[in-house]
Amino acid sequence: MSVISVMSNKGGVGKTTISINLAAALVRQDKKVLLVDFDPQASLTTGLGFVRDENTVTIKHVLEKVINGEKLNPKEGIQQHSEGMYFMPSCIDLQGYETSLINEYGRENVLKTHIDCVKDDYDYTIIDGQPSLNLLIINVLTAVDRIIIPIQTQEYSVTGLRVYFDFLEMLNRRGLNQRLVIDGLLPSMVNERTKESKAQLAEIYKDYGDSHRIFFNSIPHTVKLQETSSHGVSIFKHDSKSRAAQVFEILAKEVINIGRERSEDRNRIEQPTRSGKKLKTRRAKGSADKQAAHTV
Repeated sequence: MSVISVMSNKGGVGKTTISINLAAALVRQDKKVLLVDFDPQASLTTGLGFVRDENTVTIKHVLEKVINGEKLNPKEGIQQHSEGMYFMPSCIDLQGYETSLINEYGRENVLKTHIDCVKDDYDYTIIDGQPSLNLLIINVLTAVDRIIIPIQTQEYSVTGLRVYFDFLEMLNRRGLNQRLVIDGLLPSMVNERTKESKAQLAEIYKDYGDSHRIFFNSIPHTVKLQETSSHGVSIFKHDSKSRAAQVFEILAKEVINIGRERSEDRNRIEQPTRSGKKLKTRRAKGSADKQAAHTV
């Protein structure tokens, strides 16, 4: 099982849209997927067409149980979408919860405690966090194994991306999550008809192509994709024959393959020894490290 987050410290790059449609695409690959909305704005919750009421159990209620040391029910609060993916809703009350976490022992691992209780029931858990660098996001980064970083080519900012990488390096130095890896950079909201978008895309490859995997298929800037959130469905339900649907289908397969490559590499490293010597292995062509996947 994999725990993934589509993350950016910049808003408006399409991370929630990517999370929902990636989840739907993984379901179409016969994977069991859980979406966790960890953003106080609850964009993922509303983007799935879910309407909360006063009795709705949200991720905030679950965190309160973790902090109070109460027994956790892995299925508590989890809803199922009509397209097959499961999800844990969020609420605006999560915004003020960061203050409550500050004085808690192990405050960086509160979300991880819950995720560790539920992740074994799913092939993929995808966490959608807010576009900022705060304690809530540190909780997300501590809980996940892999992150995908979307980049909006219309407003591409090398400086902003480097600040984000510095933040990830800081977490690594603190030893908060040694298993965390970046699956790759995902150009999003790309208008392939404009020279500006093409130029920005070329800059991304120039600056980061040697150090990071860049997903081959960019997320297009289309009205159909923007309409999905107001309808509470994925692009597959809204327009299954669109270019965006095709891209997410490919993206899901690529995410699955990246995980498989990493698992194979891990098995090579952990293989048994014979007569006190490491068995020789031949790396598979196209392995994750050959694709320039970057370990944080």
